[in-house]
Amino acid sequence: MTEARQRDYSEEYRRLQEDLQKVEEDRIASEKKLEARKREWKSVQTSNLFKLVTAAKQLKHSLLSPKEERNYEQSDQECERAILTPEVVLASDFSLQPDQLASVIEEINVNQQIGLRTALLHFSTRAIDPTIASLLDEYEGVVILRPRDEVTCQLLLIHHPNVLEKPIAKLPHIKPEIVKVVMETAPNDQAGGYSLRKVSRNLLDVADKRARWYPYDETVKAAIHNWDHRDLRYIKLSYNTWVNNQGKSNYSMYLDESLITKTEGAEGID
Repeated sequence: MTEARQRDYSEEYRRLQEDLQKVEEDRIASEKKLEARKREWKSVQTSNLFKLVTAAKQLKHSLLSPKEERNYEQSDQECERAILTPEVVLASDFSLQPDQLASVIEEINVNQQIGLRTALLHFSTRAIDPTIASLLDEYEGVVILRPRDEVTCQLLLIHHPNVLEKPIAKLPHIKPEIVKVVMETAPNDQAGGYSLRKVSRNLLDVADKRARWYPYDETVKAAIHNWDHRDLRYIKLSYNTWVNNQGKSNYSMYLDESLITKTEGAEGID
């Protein structure tokens, strides 16, 4: 074989290799696009299904007499008792807008990434926001608690404590090792203020354990310290804030400090 013919073969082989590599890259890119489309479609389906179920319940309520509606709500809440052992229980009003629940969403994702199971305690009769509902559907390790559940957890974390200014009628029985409360607004805030005395008292109905309270950021912290009200005696107020000066959550650091770890042998919600 002449040297020129050998060079031609080598060049043709190199081109074939490049073509094969390009085909493989195109295949991988197509698979990634397909997976992204599947996730997007699943998210849309979940959101639409949740809206449809909510609309159906609202329609059913509108067609019932007041007496029938009370019976319907009672039967809707009644369920079998479950014994659950998640590592973390997140409690809040999950009907709030996604921007108000940004910390909760981040904490659910952090728990999922490090293998901690999460249970959600919904402090409202209003429908859960679709963003939270989609996480319940997406993650096997995330569940919503029901009134008759028996729950043991390492951490009970409560956001937006103003929702506890009124007693919660039906609650699961929760035994946490640690209770933390995040104060997104100061008690003296004009828009989202609340009575520390009432909230701390009603918090004991949720879990009979005293909590550590964290100002959300430096703005809330300054408002609380400038307030200097006697109601502060009802809580254990942390000097630290829940987010740092860059607005990044300290949640992972607090998990480490509190020694919150995955229960050995736990694969899902019991």
